[in-house]
Amino acid sequence: MADLLGMDPARIGRLRSPERLEYFDPAKIWPVLAPAPDCTLVDIGAGVGFLTLPFAKAYPGAKVYGCDILEGMVGLLAADAAAQGLDNLQALLMRPNAVPLPDGCADLIVMAQLHHELDEPEALMVECRRLAAPGGTVAVVDWTDADN
Repeated sequence: MADLLGMDPARIGRLRSPERLEYFDPAKIWPVLAPAPDCTLVDIGAGVGFLTLPFAKAYPGAKVYGCDILEGMVGLLAADAAAQGLDNLQALLMRPNAVPLPDGCADLIVMAQLHHELDEPEALMVECRRLAAPGGTVAVVDWTDADN
């Protein structure tokens, strides 16, 4: 098992739980976003790959980058991608608001269930703009706070 670097095993279990599909099914966002089969996807805040792994499997001609600030999460994602034989998926350790990829490389950037946790959402959106290819799409998939 990969080093969790302080990650709570119960949280990882929740992140990997099939019960998450009841309120967030990654397969439902692909028809809306209509990615090209050979696109480059950057998943920011990929965590254990709840979104990244099924995308890489469904789009074997795509380049897929799963990015996270936690080394333990990146290790888990890389291990799961290797175990599933997903050679089109690369797990990357990022810094807050800084993804180690070149300008204009991404056709599709996804942040799923992350935006509400950000301290500086504007800074990360600037980074997304840097990463996005001309005509690229940035998709923020998150919930709203019902109390606000």
